[in-house]
Amino acid sequence: WDNGTLDIIGNVAPSVSSVCSQPCSSGWVKRHIDEMDPCCWVCVPCDTNEIILNEATCFVCDLGTWPNENLTACEEIEPEYMKWSDTPVIGILTLATCGTLVTLFIMGIFIKYNDTPVVKASTRELRFSSV
Repeated sequence: WDNGTLDIIGNVAPSVSSVCSQPCSSGWVKRHIDEMDPCCWVCVPCDTNEIILNEATCFVCDLGTWPNENLTACEEIEPEYMKWSDTPVIGILTLATCGTLVTLFIMGIFIKYNDTPVVKASTRELRFSSV
């Protein structure tokens, strides 16, 4: 034994660690395997909406908040609003306008040909409620 290490024929033996479990990495917390043995645990990740309070506890962020990058605090989520100039809004409005125009066109055909046998064969209530 020189300087606290065992020297066997010129080779230095590796140091022995006396721990049951390794420390958890960032974003993970300890879950003890056996409550009687505080030295043995497994590392489990916190959920995506949780922060780390201490080495063994995750805390769920309130609605409207999200964990920061370090998982140490909950931060407010900035709301995003759609604008009239956004592509999805323009697409939805175009489809809605086309559907309304097609409905009005078909309703005009029913009104124009109201006295024909085909239109008379269907009842008035059924005809206009289907449009």
